[in-house]
Amino acid sequence: MKTKIRTQISDSNAMGSAYKHMYIQILTGRYGSKDDENLETMGSITFQANASEPNYWYGMRFVIETDRPDYIKRMAQLAKFIKDKRSDYSAQPKEILEIIGAEEFVHFDSIGFVPRASYGMGVFKVMTDKGGLYSYIIAENEAKASKQLVKKNIAGATLEFYKAVIF
Repeated sequence: MKTKIRTQISDSNAMGSAYKHMYIQILTGRYGSKDDENLETMGSITFQANASEPNYWYGMRFVIETDRPDYIKRMAQLAKFIKDKRSDYSAQPKEILEIIGAEEFVHFDSIGFVPRASYGMGVFKVMTDKGGLYSYIIAENEAKASKQLVKKNIAGATLEFYKAVIF
């Protein structure tokens, strides 16, 4: 199984106790898209840790906040898959990420979610023949970006280097 995710960690204080919270957002293609260009959050897997023991996570929960019934169904399937595969109820996030084959994404600039593995690559703007921005392509170099552009089959589109992926 390969699952696209984004991880966030935050701190909180409640009634004099300090906690850490981990949110593993499960990403999927918006509008039924199969590519990485239009990802959105389908649901989350959350954990909590005491600030005094920041490497011991507990309280795993599945959180679904959506108006899309298919996301609820897919998150339920993922939850069952994890339940059937995990070692025990105190499984740590690292084990859960391995079980689901996590591929980490980062929210980058105005582009949206990009694979963490794309660090250092170039972001190229795909410009229409009228000079408007159509989308972005992330590639190692302009030659590889050009090959991706050909596959998009956008009449008259050109590439323009925008910036490097650095986070």
